[in-house]
Amino acid sequence: MSENEELEKKRKEEAGKQNKRIRQHKAKLREALGLKSDTSEKYEDYEQRRKNDEKIRQMFELMSDRFQELAKDKKPSEIVTEEFKEVLNAYVPEKNQKNFLYILDKRNKFSYSSGMSRRTVRSANERFMHYTTIQRLFDSYYNLSFYADTMADYYNMAEERYALYQLVGHYTAPSLYAEGDMIAAELDAGGTDLAQILEDILMSENNTNVVSTDIIRGIVKSDNTHLHKILGDFLLAARLQEGVRQAICENMDCGTVESFLTLLKVIEDNDLIRFSAIKRAVSTWTGLCDEENMERITAKQLDLMGKALRDREYREELIKSNDNIELYIGLWAQGFYEVEDSMKTCQELIKNGTKNQMLVVSYYNRALQNIKFTMQQAKLMLETHPEDMELCAAYLPTYMSNIWSILWQALLGKQRQQGYVYRSEYIYESVSYDVWFKDEEEARKHFYLLKQLHDAVPKKGHLYSPCIFPWYSVSISKSDGVNGMAMIAYMLQDNELIDIVCQEIPYLPVQERENYLCLLLHEPKTQVQRDALMQALSDKSPDTRSNAFKLIEKMELNEDDYTVLQNLLKYKYADLRVNVLKLLEKRDDDGLYRAIERLVSDKKEEMRLGGIDLVARLKKNDNRQKLYKKSCALLTGIQNPTEKEEVIIRELTGESQADKALESQGYGLYRPQAKMELPEFKTDSSLLKELFHRNTDEFYEICNKLEGLIEKNKNLEYKSHYGEEYLLGEKFIAVGYENGEAQYPFPELWEEFYKKEIKDYKTLFNLHIWTFGYVNATWMKERKSKFAPLAEEIYGKGYSEFDLDKYAHGYMIKMILQVLYNRYSRMEENRALNKSVAKAILSTFLELPIAKTYIARKASEGYGYVEYAIEHDFFKPVVQAAQNWKTEEEFEEAFILQQTVNKFYQKNIMGLTFLDYVQAYTKKMISLDNVYQAAFDSDEVGLSRTFNQLQTVVCYPDTKLASGPSMYLKEGEKFEESEVFKTAIDIYWKIVDMILNVELKRSEVETKFSYAVSSISKIRGVKNLVDILVALGKDILDRSTYYSYRSGSSRRSNLSHLLYVSEPLPGENGETLKKELKGKKITEKRLVEVAMFSSKWIDCIEEYLGWSGLKSGIYYFAAHMNEWFDDRKKAIIAKYTPLSIEDLNNGAFDLDWFKECSQKLGEKNFQMLYDSAKYISDSNKHTRARKYTDAARGKVTVEELEEEINAKRNKDLLMSYPLIPIASEKDALRRYQFLQKFLKESKQFGSQRRASESTAVSMGMQNLATNTGYTDVTRLTLNMETKLVENMKSYFEWQETGEVKLKIEVDENGKPAILCEKNGKMLKSIPAKMKKDEFVLEIKGVCKQLKDQYTRTKAMFEQFMEDSVNFTASELANLQGNPVILPLLRNLVFICDKGTGFIDKKVMRDFAGEEIKLTPKKKLRIAHPFDLWKAGNWHEYQKLLFEKEIKQPFKQVFRELYIKTKEELDRHDSLRYAGNQIQPQKTVACLKGRRWVADYEDGLQKIYYKENIVARIYAMADWFSPSDIEAPTLEWVEFSDRKTFKAIKIQDIPDIVFSEVMRDVDLAVSVAHAGGVDPETSHSTMEMRKMIIEFNLPLFGLTNVTFSGNHAIIEGKRGSYTVHLGSGVIFKRGGAQIAVLPVHSQHRGKMFLPFIDEDPKTAEIMSKIVLFAEDNKIKDPYILEQIM
Repeated sequence: MSENEELEKKRKEEAGKQNKRIRQHKAKLREALGLKSDTSEKYEDYEQRRKNDEKIRQMFELMSDRFQELAKDKKPSEIVTEEFKEVLNAYVPEKNQKNFLYILDKRNKFSYSSGMSRRTVRSANERFMHYTTIQRLFDSYYNLSFYADTMADYYNMAEERYALYQLVGHYTAPSLYAEGDMIAAELDAGGTDLAQILEDILMSENNTNVVSTDIIRGIVKSDNTHLHKILGDFLLAARLQEGVRQAICENMDCGTVESFLTLLKVIEDNDLIRFSAIKRAVSTWTGLCDEENMERITAKQLDLMGKALRDREYREELIKSNDNIELYIGLWAQGFYEVEDSMKTCQELIKNGTKNQMLVVSYYNRALQNIKFTMQQAKLMLETHPEDMELCAAYLPTYMSNIWSILWQALLGKQRQQGYVYRSEYIYESVSYDVWFKDEEEARKHFYLLKQLHDAVPKKGHLYSPCIFPWYSVSISKSDGVNGMAMIAYMLQDNELIDIVCQEIPYLPVQERENYLCLLLHEPKTQVQRDALMQALSDKSPDTRSNAFKLIEKMELNEDDYTVLQNLLKYKYADLRVNVLKLLEKRDDDGLYRAIERLVSDKKEEMRLGGIDLVARLKKNDNRQKLYKKSCALLTGIQNPTEKEEVIIRELTGESQADKALESQGYGLYRPQAKMELPEFKTDSSLLKELFHRNTDEFYEICNKLEGLIEKNKNLEYKSHYGEEYLLGEKFIAVGYENGEAQYPFPELWEEFYKKEIKDYKTLFNLHIWTFGYVNATWMKERKSKFAPLAEEIYGKGYSEFDLDKYAHGYMIKMILQVLYNRYSRMEENRALNKSVAKAILSTFLELPIAKTYIARKASEGYGYVEYAIEHDFFKPVVQAAQNWKTEEEFEEAFILQQTVNKFYQKNIMGLTFLDYVQAYTKKMISLDNVYQAAFDSDEVGLSRTFNQLQTVVCYPDTKLASGPSMYLKEGEKFEESEVFKTAIDIYWKIVDMILNVELKRSEVETKFSYAVSSISKIRGVKNLVDILVALGKDILDRSTYYSYRSGSSRRSNLSHLLYVSEPLPGENGETLKKELKGKKITEKRLVEVAMFSSKWIDCIEEYLGWSGLKSGIYYFAAHMNEWFDDRKKAIIAKYTPLSIEDLNNGAFDLDWFKECSQKLGEKNFQMLYDSAKYISDSNKHTRARKYTDAARGKVTVEELEEEINAKRNKDLLMSYPLIPIASEKDALRRYQFLQKFLKESKQFGSQRRASESTAVSMGMQNLATNTGYTDVTRLTLNMETKLVENMKSYFEWQETGEVKLKIEVDENGKPAILCEKNGKMLKSIPAKMKKDEFVLEIKGVCKQLKDQYTRTKAMFEQFMEDSVNFTASELANLQGNPVILPLLRNLVFICDKGTGFIDKKVMRDFAGEEIKLTPKKKLRIAHPFDLWKAGNWHEYQKLLFEKEIKQPFKQVFRELYIKTKEELDRHDSLRYAGNQIQPQKTVACLKGRRWVADYEDGLQKIYYKENIVARIYAMADWFSPSDIEAPTLEWVEFSDRKTFKAIKIQDIPDIVFSEVMRDVDLAVSVAHAGGVDPETSHSTMEMRKMIIEFNLPLFGLTNVTFSGNHAIIEGKRGSYTVHLGSGVIFKRGGAQIAVLPVHSQHRGKMFLPFIDEDPKTAEIMSKIVLFAEDNKIKDPYILEQIM
């Protein structure tokens, strides 16, 4: 045995000993508590463990209740020693009981609030201890006995503990859950040894123990002032370790007052409030603001806190203040010491304070976080100020705030609500009023106060925003009061109150409505309650209707109830009707007959159909056939039945075709009793012993060598499929995909390893099976499952113990073995072995007792299910080989094997498909009867799966078949030639025809096949269409069908689906439809709905109706109201409109198409088409279409829409606004200006809203261009801007008004200003006394418009340059007549096919003064620097601008240019800015003017619509809120196709687009870089960083850092690490990424590295390398936790 094998053997033996020791430790406690054992040597008894846990939980719950009951009379220690002495002795060794009882009593000196949203509040007179807190303390002291007697000894044995964790796993080893409490207890008991150990941990650099949050908590909970000071020094020394600050400050409020004040002084004296960790902590302690607003926390608030905590008189001053911040801090400081003091102040302010003070109290009340405290203030407010809606809204969040929890406790019972007992029914547990109220009288008083409030709240509620603080708001709704009323009524069990609530239940939200319905009306006592429950059957919510039905079903119904039920049949809800029919069916024969008689004689069809459905239900009831026959006579007496009724009546009273089909053998299609005769499956299972049952040491040896190979090559660098750079030792992920299969790095390494070490496929096969499914340590627990013995029986002893967790690269070993297996298992010689093994294993299963090969999980374990060994990871990778086949012989063998296994388990566990059975039939292996049996039997295939598998071949026979169906084609065989598919389709149509024969004649009662209708993918023929329409009658179509989601299998839903999938047979046309419709009462409106709903019928129906333009009209609505189109519809729509699908979805409108449709169809038919369009769109799109139509028809005025748009900023109205018929040029100009004004106003909003409003304006401009006859938006824009100036010409001449003359003058740069002259002298400004003069106001307005035009036009021309927009020379000549635009144009360089230059009327002059004459139609565009660089004259133009002192309106000639590098050409992304830290909000702000949009899913992106390119900046950032601690790192810039989303190589990106995107990113990096400095990072390459770091390593005395590619390799004392030189990402070798919280650069200090480097990212990476090179000195508990 080798040395490695010997070490491994010893490790396993030691792990076994320790696991046994841990099991004995747990068993000892169970024995002491008198509980049964729940574990054996190998397997856990989950059921017994659940029972034990339940008993322990009940014990500690009782203890928790006793602590609170006796809080004012006894200490917890007294209660424990008197009432729970046996528990104490079982858990806590006698020598530790004093410390245990001490810390139990001391907990009321700590803040009682806990969790992430805790606030620092104390209560000396209360004992708030959740039972889990108590249990964790008991468990911790018991687990301490596993390690040592004292905490000092526990820390002294750190190395032994870490060794134990390595052997058994951290979570298996006994844990000290309350470590902090135990530390505090021992310190306060005079534990000097522990104190010294903790001081060493904090201050020493070489210590086996590491700083943890538990140690910090233990110190702050203790009274050891020396350690408090040491912890303060530690906080101050944190420097770059932001995690240290975070750990201390997030826990310092958990301890004593003294420790908090000591640490707070350190923060104050050293201005630590500048750090994010401190700001966040202050937010948490006080509750002043949330994380999103924590930047509002400043030194001012910290100073207030410090003074208030230390000075009682100052505290008293603050609580009298009317300043919100001061008052809040004062209240918080009171509660910091004693919550009862702050509550007295709050109650006094509620009674006598100002309203503002009362509101601040409501905000503080949230911080108390205990219903016992918060409810007192909330009740007092409601009692004293019930009329003040804002105060009520402010206090309601703390009024009965745990009502949701109490509601579920009432419904489910306390145990069920906490998740311990599983019940399927509500139990309606009583709730005492003392949860919230002191007595019944107070509860009743508050019921009526809430009723008063409910009545006063407006129907839509009220929002108060902001309220108290700018970041806070409150709201109130009608439902707020009803919740409380309902719970009080239930508590008091007062029927009078419940009756009142019954009238208000409809105001509740859906989920609350259904819950309170059950709570209050599960046993209705009054007629009001019964009526409310009955009315709930017709509620808008299906869940509420369902719950109401379940309750009514249990009631004894009277005649009045049945009358109410009958009247509910006027509604069309399918579930309502079914439920009502079920209830009515419970009546006796006489009552039911009377109900049917009344219903079928009603005038309303829905009511009559209810009666008919009742008869249909009777027909199915063998015990009521006499009543059925009697009732049939009533049906024949219905006067003038509709066609829909006639169909069902014929089925019920005559010879039923549906019954004939259902009652005939095999539905008239097959013989159900036919046997399946297959040869017996035989195989030799001895192969298993020969292949498996090998020595596990052999496998460990191979894994050891593979681990060594990985370690040897861990510094090899590769790029993933997505372009990230990794070292092999960090991660093993795909580098690409070939034929859909992942390709992994360094295949040659693994191939060589296979040849040298694994050597043969059988060994590889074993290794694959033994490692398949491994993910992490939890894998080992799964290995202990019930299937472990079976696996060991097949694979060999030791299989369930095989452990990859011992290897640093365990998961990578598994992946490499899987890669090798995937390669070699496909080889023909190995396929045979795979199949043989699969057959042998399945044969073994068939020989075993069936119970041994599956596990039936009980509902008590979470939910009931059956787990089969075949589907388990132990066997799944092997068994799959039995299902694969290539040749006919292999298919036959696979089919026999799978069918044999299925028969054994009585279910289709092997997953045979319908086409498998068809293929077996065509090979004469089984009969046609057997195929039908499989199709109809859900345990085999079932109808739904049959129809789903055939969808492709039925609906798309001409397309290339998917891989699934195509496997059944022989080589070279065409679809129509395949016997398998011909047979399958023939069966499909026979089954479908039979189902239609049944389903089209059904009532609301479901048939045997209703469930499968939604899976039918096609039906054919006009006859079926008409039968569907007759069956539908006047029912509206189910729109959910159109969107391919279903709302059940109701009659309407199924018929709508069948209509949607129907289509004409070849040759059927309008004439065919006419013949079939003869004598049927199908309206034109219904046929139009059909054409809209199912486009396959358009041609037929258009021909039948004779409507010219129907097809065009339908596609017009589809184009403007739908979001998704298949290729066929896209092609048709493209014939009618030049607009793209995307533009149509965004809101573009084809006015010509509208006019053509409305003109051809006429107003009546067009309206009918519009009404039918609701079936193909959501309500928003349908509403948009109405707005467009109304605008285009001139049914609204410009003034009306402008007023509504200004009020609501409705984007649909904005896009419809330009469609109103244009009255004049002036009208067009007005619309243009209105759109531009709307766009300008949108800048005040957030990124997403600004983007959506910008899109709406773009569509509006497009619609205006269409309506005004311009070819595109550019032409419209330029002409409108010119007309704006033309209309203002008079203002460019002197105009006299009063004592002065005024005119507008535009300077040489295009900026307008008002000139003022008086008596021949120029004035600096208009005299103040004339500022209200009518003409002065008028000319100021014009000047402002011109300024807006200048700003707008300048931005527009820059965008034209970026988008390479073409102009004609004549357009540019016209624009030069505009005094605002001329200065912009004359200083820009243009380009055309003849050269470059500045334009002057009809001439262009280049840098040398050479003239180029321009013809009117000559096309030009604004030159981009790339054009000048490419032309070779860029420098000449730059020189000219300097010489002539030419000022350009925007950067053109001196614009930054970014050229693609050779390395980038073949990539989809650019990494030239990778690694830069950016501030998200600043980045968004600086790029928003450059058309970048922050999207929640896609991040920051810029869209080039013309080029169909999307550029994205990728960074791990939240672009919508500031980064909490560390600015995120920019990773890459990528490009993709706007329509297909496919990545585009950089070489295929237009050069100007690429340059502009890179310029924007460079701008973001420079302006929004973390720290606010310009690092010129475009020159900071990773190679440069490497050189800087290499130069500086000696200065730090570091010799354990090397480099590989773009990574720094660090060999630390706690582990080995890699740091990426671009992103700064850190990985631990063989482990996961290590998250480090760096400090913002502005917080690092002026200099923390001894070299000059203006790139903060280089500085950050250098600091990380220094930190991890000396990892033994790291104190940050968050980093240490990841390392250890």
